[in-house]
Amino acid sequence: VNTFVLTDPAVPKPAARKNK
Repeated sequence: VNTFVLTDPAVPKPAARKNK
């Protein structure tokens, strides 16, 4: 799911950053 979130533009940058 990590890749999906990072790839998904709908997810805000803060969320992707936290996920990473």
